[in-house]
Amino acid sequence: MSVLDALMSFGAGGSATATPVVNSGSIAGYRNLDLSGFVPGGNAPVLDNVAALNMAGTGAPGLDPTFMQSMLGYTNQNGMQQQGWGGLALGAAQGIGNAWMGMKQYGLAKDQLKENKRQYNQNFAAQRQTVNTQLEDRQRARVASNAGAYQSVGAYMDQNRIK
Repeated sequence: MSVLDALMSFGAGGSATATPVVNSGSIAGYRNLDLSGFVPGGNAPVLDNVAALNMAGTGAPGLDPTFMQSMLGYTNQNGMQQQGWGGLALGAAQGIGNAWMGMKQYGLAKDQLKENKRQYNQNFAAQRQTVNTQLEDRQRARVASNAGAYQSVGAYMDQNRIK
């Protein structure tokens, strides 16, 4: 009986059987499950020659994964995917590297701020000197043109100098 026929006659009377695949010791090795005798609420199909499933991890003693398998991941005897620790280790190394690079960038940013402040102060000092010189020259010209009408150069500069 084919699988389609078995599904079409689902719930009909009879007994349910399963045909084992040769050289297989798990329930996954059975095919052509005859469900024609299955009745909802009744007993499950009987599977003959079924080996007990090993639910204890990788399988029989002595079949532990190799170093590379445990690092990269592998499929155990039960067909379960086992994730390796290599990805976790690479993630930790990446985190440490990112922290180190962050500290380096922080140091560079501090150096850049220090240099920007130095340049700003140097530029401000140069501009201050230029403006003060212009103010002094202008006041000297005023005093030279009419000495009694304007404040002295020293008094004017004390009052208007950029400090």
